[in-house]
Amino acid sequence: MGFDHVNEESQGRVAAAMALIQDTSAIIFDLRKNGGGNGFMGGLISGYLFDKPTHLNSIHWKPAGNVTEIWSQEKVQGKKVADTPVYILTSSDTFSAAEAFAYYLKHLDRATIIGEATKGGANPWQYFPLGNGFKIAIPIAKAVNPITKTNWEGTGVKPDIETSREKAFPTAYRLALQAAKISTAHPEHLKEIQQKLQDFDSL
Repeated sequence: MGFDHVNEESQGRVAAAMALIQDTSAIIFDLRKNGGGNGFMGGLISGYLFDKPTHLNSIHWKPAGNVTEIWSQEKVQGKKVADTPVYILTSSDTFSAAEAFAYYLKHLDRATIIGEATKGGANPWQYFPLGNGFKIAIPIAKAVNPITKTNWEGTGVKPDIETSREKAFPTAYRLALQAAKISTAHPEHLKEIQQKLQDFDSL
């Protein structure tokens, strides 16, 4: 799922994607090649991950002094997955809105971040002309997380489990299998999970 504009079409795409995974034992979001987009898309996706509206991020706009709050969406199409373990894969190419999604889910203890530190672009900016064909990019707002009271500008989002981008998925997949093993009571399902873990460890 990309971080495009939140409209009827994008809401439908998110609903369709979440419907496919609503009964899974774990969710892995792969943001390793995600360069960002619209921050409010994170609020839509997060609506599936929380039972009630949750404050995710705030944007403090410098020129006007007003604040835009981003919350998880209260009502979503389909079933919520608030109790399903979430893993987010990151790399040094993960940027902007994708970083925001990883950052606030990490600090809300709703996801485990696996991979590399992200690129480090938190604050909205705008180009201003300097004349003679030159222009400069200047921040016009600051992202402020309600928990940390800061953001990931210049530092990136630090993973909970640091590994290369290539090893991020297998690391998350193994953790997901281990979580499923703990939560599964059905003997046949448990046997299948144990077999997958054995197959995985033999690679």
